Amino acid sequence: MSNGNEPLVDFQALFVFAPDLYLVLTPELTIVAVSDAYLRATMTRREAILGRSLFEVFPDNPDDPAATGTRNLRASMDRVRERRVPDAMPDQKYDIRRPEAEGGGFEERWWSPVNTPVFGPDGNFIYIIHRVVDVTDRVMLQRLSTEQHELAEKMRARAERVEAELDRKAAHWREIESQIQECRDEIFSLAEALPEVVWTARPDGWVDYCNQRWCDYTGLSVAQTQGWGWGPALHPDDLQKCIDRWAVSVRTGEVFEIEYRFKRASDGVFRWHLGRAMPVRDSRGKILKWFGTCTDIDEQKKAEEERRLIYERLRDLDRQKTVFFANVSHELRTPLTLILGPVDKLLAGGSLSAADRAALETVARNARILLEHVNALLDVAKLEAGRMQPERVDIDLAVLTRVLASHFESLASERGTSFTIQIPATLPARVDPEKMQRIVLNLLANAFKFTPVSGKVRLTLRDDADSGRFVLEVADSGPGIPSQHRHTAFE
Repeated sequence: MSNGNEPLVDFQALFVFAPDLYLVLTPELTIVAVSDAYLRATMTRREAILGRSLFEVFPDNPDDPAATGTRNLRASMDRVRERRVPDAMPDQKYDIRRPEAEGGGFEERWWSPVNTPVFGPDGNFIYIIHRVVDVTDRVMLQRLSTEQHELAEKMRARAERVEAELDRKAAHWREIESQIQECRDEIFSLAEALPEVVWTARPDGWVDYCNQRWCDYTGLSVAQTQGWGWGPALHPDDLQKCIDRWAVSVRTGEVFEIEYRFKRASDGVFRWHLGRAMPVRDSRGKILKWFGTCTDIDEQKKAEEERRLIYERLRDLDRQKTVFFANVSHELRTPLTLILGPVDKLLAGGSLSAADRAALETVARNARILLEHVNALLDVAKLEAGRMQPERVDIDLAVLTRVLASHFESLASERGTSFTIQIPATLPARVDPEKMQRIVLNLLANAFKFTPVSGKVRLTLRDDADSGRFVLEVADSGPGIPSQHRHTAFE
């Protein structure tokens, strides 16, 4: 309670700017308050959801016949109303509707919800605090199978967005410093209703308050924790690190943020937590105390370690593949060379019958084709190992390109394809002719392969004077490559 000399605290602002995801519901499940973080996570607007039913705002995804989000959440709310105690739900799949401006439809999401009853001074059940943690990243990581590389890239992008979101949360905390400094006894009642650890401490580290969640988790009472009694709950390896980081924050006044392990009293297991605290200042800027929270991030840490091991395994597999390509290529080149040598000698002689010559020419032609494939495989191994060395010579690139393009003129005529060639009369260039030939042939072969009958294929070669390079373009009227797959296709 206020002592009468302190100004009233704007608890609504504190709630709105809180860094975690909260809804406040009436017992009839009507939304009456929502934090900004919750709005961002669910892509909703405050004025669009206040006063509406929870399940009207957040229905099941109609495109997912197996969706159970609303049913499970309704059952949890029923348990809270019947038993009048908090109800923690297992991870739930509950898709979120995207705004029409972002394409509409539903986006797959996974949440870890906790529903907590709130009682008035008279003991009447007045609200339900619905708190969720977005665990989509962890769930998606567990699905990792044959698409490991692609999923890992998505997770990396998601992690960058999460990091940006954490930065925005820290900015929000700084914005409400002036309001937190006026908060005294009134904030403790709200802290007791929250399902995570809340504490306050003096700049010297003396803890003067911790909520019941801390006591339940660590087995330490408030009296045992006050002062420096929080030390025994920390992992011994993290204690000094925590003290050192606290000293830096107190000295600089910057936000205190650190990961450390707390021992859970129920089973004696140390679990990772993210501790955050920010200074509460008076009107002159002096730090009066620190207000902090502790969030369990043990599952997130495990997911990060699993992702690291997957990356290491992928890199090892890539190395093994490169070695395998190189070994196989070298092993195949020797017998192919031994085949081609005697065959060429026999063909050079004049004693062969027409049938024998034709058979040997077939052997030589196919052996050379196979040798080209083996050399290409060896080039792949060299490229992935970073040992590819182009053999640059001075040639007329226009002549080479025109000769290569002529190989496709008969194919274009047979299929009724409009084949346009735009090549200058001459274009001196310093290139690797063999690799240049492979590039041009591959691009044209793919263009004709995926262009429908009576379609169009265009080959353009030009000198880009500004960059000092030449530009080769192959365009066709085929279906093309979806933008999301272009990076992979050209990797």
